[in-house]
Amino acid sequence: RLTELGYRLGVVGEARWKAFCEKQQHIDTWKNHLSQVYFRLDEPQTKELERVIGRPLGRDIAALELLRWPEVSSQQLQQALEDAPEVSEAAMEQVTIEQSYAGYLTRQAKEIAANAKRHHTVIPEDFSYDDIAGLSNELKQKCQEVLPNTVGQASRIPGMTPAAISLLLVYLKKHQHQKAKA
Repeated sequence: RLTELGYRLGVVGEARWKAFCEKQQHIDTWKNHLSQVYFRLDEPQTKELERVIGRPLGRDIAALELLRWPEVSSQQLQQALEDAPEVSEAAMEQVTIEQSYAGYLTRQAKEIAANAKRHHTVIPEDFSYDDIAGLSNELKQKCQEVLPNTVGQASRIPGMTPAAISLLLVYLKKHQHQKAKA
């Protein structure tokens, strides 16, 4: 992951850089090929894949999506595909790993974006921390002393937990709703 930066800084030699570029080219070739392959239930290559993995697919599916199945490997896909490009085992393994974790990484990126958005939520000056049921007296006192302007600032108060931030967000929403009614 840091090879490119290391090469630019001059700490990665030419041989290592060449091997890295070759592996990256294989990864891109394999990933691009699989992104264009779609297994349809009525096609012979799908029957071959089902034979190789030892189970029916059940529906039409993209090859890259199949790599998210624990029982499917790049090697099996390569075996089932008639026009599969020749790429290194390391490149196939890398693509398999990336696809295996793709769903988790997407979900994590969404959580990070949502947290970043929440961290910018403004806490009104007239907000009373005493109204937050479930927040410890210690945290209520710390919040009253610090008087954070945003949820992000509140999250950096010593002892503030993710659960306490969730409570704060719920009560902020309730506070905004009550102000809108008034």
